[in-house]
Amino acid sequence: MEDLRPEIRAAFEREQAAHQPAANLRYNIVRGVAMRPAGTPNLQWMADAAALVIGALVVAGLMSSRVALRSTPSSTPHPSAAAAVDYGPPPAGVPLFYVGDPNHPGWYVGFDWNAVPRGTVKLAQPLDDFTNLLQAPDGSAFFVDANGKPPSTGQTLDRLGKPQDNFPVPVGTRQLVWADDNRHLCSIAYQNGNLVLSWHVPAYTSNVAVVAKEPDPAHGEGNDIGIVACAFATDQRAVLVRSSSLHVTEYWVMNLGNGRVMAHAAIPAGVANVVASADGQFLAQNSLQAFGYLGASARATIVRNLSTGDVTNLDPSMSVLAFSRDDKVVLVARQGGWSAGLPSQLATVELATGKVLWSYDGPDEMATFFVEPVGAGFAILLQDPKDQAPHPRVWVVMTYVQGRSLAIPGQFVRP
Repeated sequence: MEDLRPEIRAAFEREQAAHQPAANLRYNIVRGVAMRPAGTPNLQWMADAAALVIGALVVAGLMSSRVALRSTPSSTPHPSAAAAVDYGPPPAGVPLFYVGDPNHPGWYVGFDWNAVPRGTVKLAQPLDDFTNLLQAPDGSAFFVDANGKPPSTGQTLDRLGKPQDNFPVPVGTRQLVWADDNRHLCSIAYQNGNLVLSWHVPAYTSNVAVVAKEPDPAHGEGNDIGIVACAFATDQRAVLVRSSSLHVTEYWVMNLGNGRVMAHAAIPAGVANVVASADGQFLAQNSLQAFGYLGASARATIVRNLSTGDVTNLDPSMSVLAFSRDDKVVLVARQGGWSAGLPSQLATVELATGKVLWSYDGPDEMATFFVEPVGAGFAILLQDPKDQAPHPRVWVVMTYVQGRSLAIPGQFVRP
């Protein structure tokens, strides 16, 4: 008993520190002790009995907490707000994704892809409601996006949230996106009738090429060109798409080293939008039918290998949201299942077989998602459809290639 008692006492003290008695309960305990009649009884048996009771309570508490975690449904988590915890500096070389700490504005908790918190980034100043923290694919760097309106100079943050050297941002920049190598960013800017593609690293900007000459789409002509992939890790290429009214009309694949057009093709009618893989090797053409359009729609949502021309057909009710990093699995919305203010219908699908690995058809709306930098996992942030704030409270579900899913306990804030 003497050997067990210190361990039980330490466990009891930890439990009490985390769950302090209410103020009135503490007063009642003190008053009860003060009113106890004095005496000198033999307390050895009482100590032994108390130790046994405390040990049983600690074990029961641990078992109940484990049961509670096991019983939390991974597909529809509604956990309570997470307690504020400082997990220290994020480790170097560990891929992480970040969510906001709801109790400390400007704090972001980094989780690894086993759902374990590994670090806390603390910004010098919290972001306002109209500013987003764009993280590199592996969470090793950040860019502060002022609602899509960058200043004349841009600045990335390192993995600790510390500012890196400024880089020149082209005048008229309309879009800035991270590359798949976690170091470069790509941008497209409108300048004097030209849409210009560029890439950036700290302290340096390279203007790659003029993509097209046309009137300013901001003036209502109904045309715009955007970046859907920026790749440096294996092949320096960017994939760009022209949007016109409610659909897309053409795409380009451009070499980011010399500006050469590697591929350029029209997109057939009936396609709502286009999503590219991070390495720019695959292009998904989403059927209008996936968005509930009742008119002429593509007969299938098509995934095209841009290197070989091979095509994989998916059900037209599915719209591809993202490719896994190994290009083997896609995250899809079903039946227009990602709309603001409505519950989301989601799934992950294996491209080689068409097999649905995981699905979600719950009451919550997807706020955003992250793609595992290596492998075929996704981290999906869900929110209450009624909460349409710029940075809503979210809870996280992680999906894996085997179809397994895992909910991270606690509520967070969309970064």
